[in-house]
Amino acid sequence: MRIGDQEAEIVGRGFTEQRLDTLRQRTEIVQANPHNGHVLVELRGESEISLLVRLLVHAGAEVEEVHRSRASLEDVFLTLM
Repeated sequence: MRIGDQEAEIVGRGFTEQRLDTLRQRTEIVQANPHNGHVLVELRGESEISLLVRLLVHAGAEVEEVHRSRASLEDVFLTLM
């Protein structure tokens, strides 16, 4: 993760590999990985998370919550270690 990149945790149901592949094909997505009923999405720069939520819902997933965070200097350092 680079400084200024974003990470989003999307909570819900129906995050199949096919639906996640829809996200992964987008240029603003670095990675999208499922984990215990939610998806962790790493985004480049100032990407619009609302667009990603619409894509997931349109593909049939159910989104209940979205939490967004931005990479800090410490996050970047820990990623590099």
